[in-house]
Amino acid sequence: MINVVALFVITGFATGELAWGGTSRSLLTVSAFIGAVTIAGHTIGWLVMGIRQTHRGRLATNAAGALAVTAGLLILWTDNVIPLLDNSPTRYVLSAAFDGYQGNYGPWLIVVGVLVAGGAVLLLMGDAVTGWALRRSGDHADRTSSRALPRRRWSHSVLYSLLAVDHASVWRSTPLRRGVLVLVIVPGVVSALAGMSWQSLILVPGLIAAGAGLLFGINAFTLDSTGSVWLSTLPGWASPAFLAKSLVFLEVAMGAVLSALIGGSLRAHPPNAASEVTGAMMSALSCAAIVVALGMRSSLRNPHRADLQGPRDTPATPGVMAAQSMRFALVTAFTSLYFLMLAYSGLWWMPLLGAVPVLLLSALHWYRTGQAWAHPHVRASVVLTVAGG
Repeated sequence: MINVVALFVITGFATGELAWGGTSRSLLTVSAFIGAVTIAGHTIGWLVMGIRQTHRGRLATNAAGALAVTAGLLILWTDNVIPLLDNSPTRYVLSAAFDGYQGNYGPWLIVVGVLVAGGAVLLLMGDAVTGWALRRSGDHADRTSSRALPRRRWSHSVLYSLLAVDHASVWRSTPLRRGVLVLVIVPGVVSALAGMSWQSLILVPGLIAAGAGLLFGINAFTLDSTGSVWLSTLPGWASPAFLAKSLVFLEVAMGAVLSALIGGSLRAHPPNAASEVTGAMMSALSCAAIVVALGMRSSLRNPHRADLQGPRDTPATPGVMAAQSMRFALVTAFTSLYFLMLAYSGLWWMPLLGAVPVLLLSALHWYRTGQAWAHPHVRASVVLTVAGG
């Protein structure tokens, strides 16, 4: 969602001075492009899901994915991203945005019409592809197996036991397991190959932390699923449960932002000042803390029932996911910009000092959420929702 907002802002800034008619037409072009690309992405996603129902399909998609990742990494490594974008079909969309701003209605209407018509066709195709993917029988039953699991060692505290349960819940869930691997590995690899500046690394944690929050952070108590009814009857469960969910959430968020930060620092250009390094570090820490605080509040106020077993399962409905994405993206983007401005001071201690109020406000927000969770009727509402809907 932060990319969508940035695309609108950049388009409005690049086309020229704000003008009601021209700017509206250029933004309409971008909206049509985003709609068509989004529908195409969903259609391709369901097509891949249908293909992956068989063993041969999984081998084919894994091979295609490995080739795509390899090609992308080579493009980053050889610094061919800009030339590739300059020669991509999206240049027609950019030209149409400028034509709309300047009042060249003919070329502008052609491109917008193609985008709208293409989106409509892809929507019809997507409906058919989704139905085919859901109806197709797979061979997943052939992969089922049973094995003996040793009894987990007894923990000396309730918190450690609940942390073990939450870790196991994340790792058992197909979408969460894949999401954690993608969030921790991909940002680090891409940042390392991109060779960004330290100023860019200050802005990266905002984007990564927002994505980590959407993995399960907006509905953290759904990790317990139906077992939450039984877990809630344990003595002394309330405070350790809230702390355990927060720690697991923080682990994922910090793992994602640190991966991007460490990976980017390997090939980053030398910093202009030590404040850029401390600014990137404080931006990563603060964005992770903010996302955890906001996510735990959302988990308490708006819990949802979600099994998180299917590969395309999400912790909440699409509308809630979109709203939370916008919320995380805006807050973390402004936080990253805040630390970027502090880094411009050239004083290495300025980002450290600026991080104090951000971290204190995040901790206060999280603490008040924990106090609300301490009320039995609040916990009962959350537990019944995540367990039974």
